[in-house]
Amino acid sequence: MKWLKSAQSLLGEHQWMINDRWTTFIGARLDDHTYTEMMFSPRAAIVHTPTDRDTLKLMWSRSLRANFEENMRNQAMTAGASKISEPEVLDSVELRYERQHSKNLDFAASLFVHYNLEVIGWNQSLLKTDLAGTQREYGIELEAGYHTEKARFVVSHGYTKLYDFDLEPDRMTYYPDPPSQGISATPYGYEDDLVNWANHITKITAQYKLNDQWMVDGSLRVYWGFPGMKDYDDYWPYGGAAKNRTYDPFTNYPIIEEGWEKAYRGNYYLNLGLQYKPSKDLTVGIYGYNLLGIFDKDLNKRNYNETGGGGTFRDHAPAIGVSLAYAF
Repeated sequence: MKWLKSAQSLLGEHQWMINDRWTTFIGARLDDHTYTEMMFSPRAAIVHTPTDRDTLKLMWSRSLRANFEENMRNQAMTAGASKISEPEVLDSVELRYERQHSKNLDFAASLFVHYNLEVIGWNQSLLKTDLAGTQREYGIELEAGYHTEKARFVVSHGYTKLYDFDLEPDRMTYYPDPPSQGISATPYGYEDDLVNWANHITKITAQYKLNDQWMVDGSLRVYWGFPGMKDYDDYWPYGGAAKNRTYDPFTNYPIIEEGWEKAYRGNYYLNLGLQYKPSKDLTVGIYGYNLLGIFDKDLNKRNYNETGGGGTFRDHAPAIGVSLAYAF
């Protein structure tokens, strides 16, 4: 059966330069969707530059995101109404400091003092996607960059910590078995961590210009580990009504093999590239992706959830890509 939906959006921003040291930004986005009420996403920021080298930013935002189209359509047909779907709501407050330490060296630090997300997630009990609950987090990210005429090097490290997760009341109806969501095992009495998000993430990018025609670049991303995934798997086979159960009741397959912890280890992605510019308009490049998989395929794994537990992953194969770009 064919069906139609429509969405209109309006985006605006106002910038006010109070003086040479203070600037404010106020913006908002309006979204009108067939299966939602009007969604209003405002944001505001104030920027202070106490010196020519230092910048302070305080940013607040509220962001609304609609559910998946098929879920909203199904809810509308079931309820007999056109605007019934609740959106995902994110409130965040970030404090950021940037310093141009020298001509070649920059530093930055971001502190997420408030991160409150009314999250949409898969409801295993009702077999649909709807509001799962409210997760609250804080985090910090540190950055450093070094750049010259020929080279550029940037490194950053971020830490994110879930400190509270309240399930929607209807989700608790099915507690403790089976779990009604795959976001975190926190509501079931485990540590405050997310299933598929690493608490520590490091990113490194580098670029070096050999001469006017040749340039090399690379990047390394490290997700240091997934303790929240281990907690979720510990809960699923052993917690609540599932105590001492090591097989998925739906598939009768083992949930996780004894001593098998590859899923909880870090993910490491190394990419390298070489570019050749024979003329000012033509650029030829060759790129290698997920190259650490040449030595150990599990270093390139991608974690994901599956019914019956979170400890599941896929290995991404190393790959080679060639590009040809011409500017005119």
